[in-house]
Parts: sequence; C-alpha cells; structure tokens
Amino acid sequence: MRTSKFRLRTVVPAVALVTILVGLAVGGGIAWSAPSARAEVPGPANPPTSPQTYTVTAVPGYAFQESTTQLQPNTTVSISFVNADVIAHTYTLIAAQGKVIPTSYSPSQLNAYESQWGAIVWINATGTGTYPATFQAPAKGWYEFVCMEPGHFQQAMYGFIAFGMALPSNLTVSSPNVGAGWPVYVITGTIVTLVIITIVLGFVVGGRKGAQHEMPPERLGYPESPPAAPPLPPEGPKPPV
Repeated sequence: MRTSKFRLRTVVPAVALVTILVGLAVGGGIAWSAPSARAEVPGPANPPTSPQTYTVTAVPGYAFQESTTQLQPNTTVSISFVNADVIAHTYTLIAAQGKVIPTSYSPSQLNAYESQWGAIVWINATGTGTYPATFQAPAKGWYEFVCMEPGHFQQAMYGFIAFGMALPSNLTVSSPNVGAGWPVYVITGTIVTLVIITIVLGFVVGGRKGAQHEMPPERLGYPESPPAAPPLPPEGPKPPV
C-alpha cells in the first residue's frame, strides 16, 4: 500500500508539471507570433507624390501651347508660364469645373465671369520671359484657362486642362492666328494714307509753282491777243447846242 501511494504522489506532480510546461509552450508561441502579425499592417493607401511639372507657352498669334493636357488631381503643380510673344499675356485658370466660356463674351463679361468663379491660378506675364508659379490641383475634372488681356480671349486665346481624366473629345482650341494681324494692317494703312497725301500735295504745290513760271504765249509762237477796249461810257442826255 505504501508503494501505491508513493507512485500516486509521484505521478500527480509529474502530470501537473507537464501541464504547466505545455501551457507555457503554447503561451510562448502566441506571444512570439503576435509581433509578426502587427508587422503585416499595410501602409497608407495614397502615399505623397512629388510636385508635377507643367509648361504653358503663349505664342504670337494669340494662342497657348501646353506640355500636357492631363495632370493628377489634388496634388501640387509647378507651372512655368513662358511668354514667347512681345506683348503681355496672362494664364488664368478659371475655377469652373466642366464649363466652357462663350466665345461671344466681351472683355467686361469675361472679367465678370472670372470674378464669379474665381481663379485657381493667375499668372501675369508683362513681357517676354518665363514666369514660374505653383498651385494646388483641384479635384477630378476639366477646366478652361484664358488670357485676360483685353481682346485676347476674343482672338481665341484659351485652352483646357484635365485633372485625373482625359479631356472630352468635343473640346476644340483654335490654332494660332498666323495672319498679318491688326498691327500690320494699321501700319500698312498709315503708309498708304501718307503716300496719297504726298501725291495730292505734290499736285497742289506743283500747280502753284507752274502758274508762277508759266511761259507767255508769244514765247511759244502764238500771237498775243489784243487787249480788250475800254467800255464806252453810258449814253446820257446830250448837252444843248
């Protein structure tokens, strides 16, 4: 009987020891696996991107030329506005998504339209050169930009830029006006007017000088006309004889 009790007393602590060791092993496994599970958490869905570059050139003939027609939305844009013309231009990006400005707008109507919607970016190029700037790209959509110098929009100086999408195919922009333009017509008209005035003055002055130095008829071989006889006195009452 002592042997049975001794064995029972020996087995019970052994079983308890094994149970404790198994529990520690399982618990340790859970503790060891937890850090690896936390390391698999994904990063941000939209990591920050570097600023986009965008170049727009104002060319002679009242037109814009773009380096691209599509940019990413909600990002910083570094724009270089190049004025390749000798007159002043502006790059004004109107904050009206999906709207086309009527080409019939006068300069005052265009100013009122810009005041109503505001501008995402406005660059004033007073002369030839490069004018850098930065702006925050708007949400997905497309927008129109114009030149706000009086009369330039009416000469078809406008364009479109899209953010996060392609431009609609029905948006058209006129090509540069490569014709003579109003300055050439003004200069040509002035020259023609001066030529006409010179010819008229030449005839007038030449006619007066010719009258002063006109050769007498007898010098040309023509008989000179006799001088006209003086008029007779009017007949009145005769004196008495």
